[in-house]
Amino acid sequence: MDKDNHAQLLFAVAFVLRQRREALLITQSELARLCGLHRSYIAGVERGARNIAIQNVSRLASALDMAASKVLSLAEKKLAREGPFKLKRKKSK
Repeated sequence: MDKDNHAQLLFAVAFVLRQRREALLITQSELARLCGLHRSYIAGVERGARNIAIQNVSRLASALDMAASKVLSLAEKKLAREGPFKLKRKKSK
């Protein structure tokens, strides 16, 4: 898997986690309290700006009442169904 594919999966995981949180009507702060992570970390994950560790995927998924494997499965299905996200490149200085 190349760098762009990794980034695509990261964005898809972010989308799945945010979508689930919003469906449960909980805030990022509430989710942070439930899983023991900082709210700013969760915000970064939901933006796709954090390269999230599997341990944290598991913590977030558990707080959202789903399995970590389900998060990854839904992310992969989203990519297969809808294709890649349009990634913004950082401008080099």
